[in-house]
Order: sequence, then C-alpha cells, then structure tokens
Amino acid sequence: MIKNLKIKNFVLFESVNIDFNKNTNALVGDTGAGKSVIFSAINVLCGQRNNSKLIMKSKDFYELEMSIDISKISSKNLLEISKIIGIETLNEIKVYRKLDLKGKGIIKVNENIVSIVDLKNIMKNIINVHSQDSANEILKEDNHINIINSLIETSLLEKYYKKYDIYFNSLKTVKELNSKDESKEEELEILNFKISNLEKINNILEEEELEKQKDILENKSKLKEQNSIIEKELNSAYNSLRMCKENINSNISKELEQKIEDLYYGLEEVSFEHSKTLDFSSDYNIEDIMEQINTLRSLKRKYSLDFEGLIEKYKELKQEKEFLENLSFEIIKQEKELKKHEKEILEISKEISQKRKVVSKDLEKTINKHFKDLNMEDAELKIIIEEKAISNEGIDDMKILIKTNKGHDFNPINEVASGGEKSRIMLILKMALNKYNPTLIYLLDEIDQGISSKVATNMGDKIIEFSNNSQILIISHMVQVINKMQELFEIKKDNNNDYSISYIEKLSSKDREKFINNFLKI
Repeated sequence: MIKNLKIKNFVLFESVNIDFNKNTNALVGDTGAGKSVIFSAINVLCGQRNNSKLIMKSKDFYELEMSIDISKISSKNLLEISKIIGIETLNEIKVYRKLDLKGKGIIKVNENIVSIVDLKNIMKNIINVHSQDSANEILKEDNHINIINSLIETSLLEKYYKKYDIYFNSLKTVKELNSKDESKEEELEILNFKISNLEKINNILEEEELEKQKDILENKSKLKEQNSIIEKELNSAYNSLRMCKENINSNISKELEQKIEDLYYGLEEVSFEHSKTLDFSSDYNIEDIMEQINTLRSLKRKYSLDFEGLIEKYKELKQEKEFLENLSFEIIKQEKELKKHEKEILEISKEISQKRKVVSKDLEKTINKHFKDLNMEDAELKIIIEEKAISNEGIDDMKILIKTNKGHDFNPINEVASGGEKSRIMLILKMALNKYNPTLIYLLDEIDQGISSKVATNMGDKIIEFSNNSQILIISHMVQVINKMQELFEIKKDNNNDYSISYIEKLSSKDREKFINNFLKI
C-alpha cells in the first residue's frame, strides 16, 4: 500500500504530505480543485513521461516521493520486481522523482538511480490505474486477449513469444527465398554481367603498382632513346678508328700506330659492354599498363570502391551467384526447418489455448456473479475463443461480449453498454482479475461515473469488498460512494494569491460528517 506521498512544487501544490489509509481513500473537493493532480503525481512516480510544465508557477523544480509497503505483494509480482532491482526479499519501496526547468531529472528507487523504463516495469507490478482513457483501451477488442493473458503464467507466454520469433523469422526466410526464386533468372543475368565486368580486377595490379610500372616503362623508353644515340656515336667513332687503322702508312710512328690500335680495341670493348646494357625487355608494355589503369579507375568510379573493395565485391557477387544457382536446395532445407518450428509452436499455442479457455470460463462466472450485486441482474458476459491461424498471440481469436437485457444478443461492450454500465463493468473486471493476479494498489479515477444514486451505494459496498485485498484510492463525485470510504482527503484551491495554490486536508470524523451533509444539500 501507499503509506506516504510527498509533493513539492507540482502543478498547483506547493507542499503536500499525505499518509493514506491501508484500505480505502477518497479524494474529494470541487471540480478543478486539484484532485486529479494528486493522481497525476502518482502516475509520474509510476513512470509516466512528464515535462517542466508540471513545475509549479514561479518555482525552479518539483519533487515527488512515495513510500510503498509491499510486504503483501504476490510472489509473482515480487519476482518481476526483483529481476529489475535485484532484491528478492523486500518490504518497502521508496520512489523519488525530481525535474527542473531545464528538463534535467532524476529517478530513484530505494536510493538507486533507475531508468524510466525500469520504473514503469517496477510500478506496473504494484499499482493499477483506472481512468476513462485506460478503460476505453481495455474495452477495445484488440486488448481482450491481453486481459486473459494476464491470468496465465508468464513463463509459458514468454516461452511462446521466443518460439514465435524463431518461427516468424523462419517463415519470413522461406517467403523471401520463394520470392527470390521467382526472379532468379533475371537476377542471375544481372549478376553475370556484373561479374564479367569485375573479373578484370583479377588480372589488374593495384593502381599504385600500375603507376610504378608506368614510370619504369616511361624511364626505360627515355633511356632507350638516349642509348640509341650513344650507340650511334660509338659506332661512328668505332668506324672512324677502324678506317684509321686500315689506312695506317709507314710514315706514322710506331708509337702513334700503337695508340690508334689501343683506342680501336678499347672502343670496341666499350661498344660491346654498352650493347649488353641495351636489354629493355618487360612483362608489360605502356599500352597494357594504360589500359589497366583506365579500367581500374572506371571500376572504382562505377562501384565507389577502392581496389580491396572491388576484390571483395567480386567475391560477394560470385557467392551470390552460387547461392542463386543452389537456391532450390536452400528452399527445401528452410521449408523443412519451418515445418519443425511450426510443429513446436502449435504444441505450445494449443497448451496456452486450453489454459485460456479454462480461465475464461472461470472469469465469466465471477463477473456474472458481480453483475447482480450492481443492479445489472439481466446482464451476462461471454468470452468467445475461436481458432485462427498462428499469430504472435497464438491460435486464439478472442472477444469479450455482453448482453445487458434478457432476450438480446451478445455484442461488444463498447457497442451496447451505457456510460454507467461501462463504469460498473470496469470495476467488476478489475475485481475479478485481482482474484487471479492480486495488485497491491488501485487508483480509480471516477469509476462511478454515470451511475445512479441507488447503484452508487452498491458500488461503494463493492469497493469496500475490493479493499479487502488491495488498497483503493478513488476520486468520486458520488456521495454514496464517498461515504463508504474509510478516509476522506479534501482538496481545496486558494485563488487569493497572484496564482492559484491547492492544498489537501485529511478530514476528521466531525469534518467528514460536515462535508457529507453539505454534499447532500447540493
């Protein structure tokens, strides 16, 4: 139960410190006084998203703190909480939130900082909030299965959800493969074209190496030209010396003749040595290199990849081609896997379906019994479960239908129930569900809306019965309901200052009687 709630600088409340009764508590007061603000503060402490607009005018921040006795919490809910905060034996939880004008906030549970997601997951196991919006959501047909699921052990549902994810992904894979198979020939044609283009990369050096080879070839070409000139000059000099040698006459001294001989043979040797340097052979020619450079640059532009990326792309395309060529075998393999997963999930879904049918019948009986206590003697609720194809919720299509008059057909609640009937149905539903999954605290915001005075008296009795297992905090405008509650907290608004301020007062027995009498005079 909520033992204590502290509010500081929140909307209309500058400072509030409330100690609640462990059973029933009613927030009363004029419309607009701030009753819903108290519930809003509790909702924020339950993980509702908020903003700086909730900070009281002229203040820099707000602070909220709530102390909750969880000594009587169900083992199931305690287990869920312990998964988040790591404590298996816990008697009290203290929740704290603060927010400043800059949007900087802090959330603590038992002095430990937690995320808003963790806060929500903790508090949903402790407090159940009823509002008109939440009632409309619950009564939507799409949410009916969630009502029944809340009565089934969580472990079984979690097991199903995990298996369903595997089954769904397997089904998705098979569909994608069959779709790919239909366009396989076209894809192979495109792949073969891309592969033929990229195959060139296997016979091409990296651009850096190509540029290096290009420079080598260009240098060799220049050297070749230079060596040709040298060779020509050497040949010319050699021929000139040869002619000199052949035309030596007797008038030349032996010494000069010997020098000409030496020059001739020396030049012959130089010419021979030079000829050995004239090997310009290469594995490449400049035309091949330029063609490779242009091809490589073209591929890089086309695929926006570097050399290594082109190599990887080529490998990927080859693998994709191989995959498509063997697609039929892969489809057979995946379809076999799908059948295995389908069999597994059907077994679990049938088990869940059976449990849903059992709890649904019991829930029907409980709810229909409560109807008579709230002046709906001819009302009857029926839960219909029909089989459908496998979905994320199993094989059950579920509808909660009602008839409010004898001889009428069963129809969706939203279509046939009046506002007052919906209010009673919501209270009955919460009481019935609490039998299976007890919740410590219920916040009931005008759950008695639209009912008559006669019905209100019976509803007050029902709420008292409800409080035997849970703490009730209620906002009500029905005096018959209010008078049944053990503690009354009156909210008043002071408009005499520059801005409105609300405050809250626990009514004593005398003040309570006075308030009820004034209420009856209205």
